[in-house]
Amino acid sequence: MEIEYNKEEMKEFVEQLFLEIKYAHDNFLFIHISVTVL
Repeated sequence: MEIEYNKEEMKEFVEQLFLEIKYAHDNFLFIHISVTVL
């Protein structure tokens, strides 16, 4: 059973995942800073 995958699709998926992680990380930092300041 051969698994064939589209490299372009894979690249898009990874980029999307990276953006989501970055966004979540930025939100976490923002919340952390807000809580620390208050």
